[in-house]
Amino acid sequence: MWKLYSLAVVGVLLLGGIPPAVATTAGERLAGKILIDAPRVGDIWYVHPTTRERYYLGADVDAEATIRQLAVRINAKNIAKIPTVDESIRGSAKLRKKFAGYFLLAVEAGRTLWYESPWTWKRKPLSKNEDLQTSLLRYGIQVSNADLRGILLAADSLPAPSIPPKITTVRKVRVATARGTFSTTQILIDRRNQHWQLVTDTADDMDCIDNCAALSVRDFVRRHNGVAGIQGTYFCASLWGCAGGLNSFLWPVFKSSSRTMINQTQVNFTADPMVIFDTNNKPHYLPAGSDFGSLAEYEQLNTQTIQAAISSGPAMVEDGFNVLNTAWLDSSQRYTRSTRTFLGWHDWFIYLVSVRSATLPEATDVAMAMQLDFALNLDGGSSGGLYNDGSYVVGPGRNVPNAIVVVAK
Repeated sequence: MWKLYSLAVVGVLLLGGIPPAVATTAGERLAGKILIDAPRVGDIWYVHPTTRERYYLGADVDAEATIRQLAVRINAKNIAKIPTVDESIRGSAKLRKKFAGYFLLAVEAGRTLWYESPWTWKRKPLSKNEDLQTSLLRYGIQVSNADLRGILLAADSLPAPSIPPKITTVRKVRVATARGTFSTTQILIDRRNQHWQLVTDTADDMDCIDNCAALSVRDFVRRHNGVAGIQGTYFCASLWGCAGGLNSFLWPVFKSSSRTMINQTQVNFTADPMVIFDTNNKPHYLPAGSDFGSLAEYEQLNTQTIQAAISSGPAMVEDGFNVLNTAWLDSSQRYTRSTRTFLGWHDWFIYLVSVRSATLPEATDVAMAMQLDFALNLDGGSSGGLYNDGSYVVGPGRNVPNAIVVVAK
């Protein structure tokens, strides 16, 4: 591993380096930055501020061990002089400049790891409230393969994989809320990865009001040769005694394969939200499905091409606020602890989430604790199923009439 310099030597080397304004190589220009390989998102690199060499920090290696070896050891007195991203104190300008772009190891505070932003000169936690890879992806910037090739690979860097990174990441996380701590299973997808797309699908090819078709989540995924999937809206299941409406559902769902909005006639009456994904995997949120209009109207008005869309409810999180209207919940949603699932997103990440043994208000608290910008409730209970990479990570639930699928491209 790269041998650590003393704090004084590191400072001299950094201050004596080439300023960004006259940087001539990719290593000089990107020194101190965490890099996300484009389009191979999942491959994470770090350019050391002094050596200007890159180190591999991908999910398939022990990235934490590398970071601890590269990190500058710093005592409690000095690290307190470098403000965190949540602090407005000025701190020590000398220390902040010295350690910009470095990993820091607080030797007197539980050996916690930090990364000081080369832009803001503020420190960000590594692996405090989320796993290390998510932190690195959140703090990184996308770069081209040409830039990466222009940065010398450190001799003691861990080897990078020779195959493309996985599209999805599965995490089992216990999330603490004011109502208690809940076990979750999460599938994460990074929108910066250009090798996937989201599709929404229905088992029937057209509107259906009774004896409708239903498939397992696994079969929905296999139908598209997909990577992952989750069930969609509530529906009228056989255990509810749905005479005259078996497997039917009221919410509009876009059938990606035929570019057809199933239940288009229900759009004008849909008060629940609708989530839309364009062909760049960017999510768009409508507070009410009735705001959608028709496919042609929406695409023309918003200059977007729809790739996937689904309406469901009730609304959970909008713009980072808890908008769950408990007055509209039935007794089961309000009081019964069951499997709850939702679709949400924050920054670059799309989340498919299953919460174990929770009421809907409790699941909404989980979405808030995850700091999601938006979260849309999906069917749950015995319908709940999360499928990833050839097997169920939650479920299997019963067969469902519609689903959301992640497809490689």
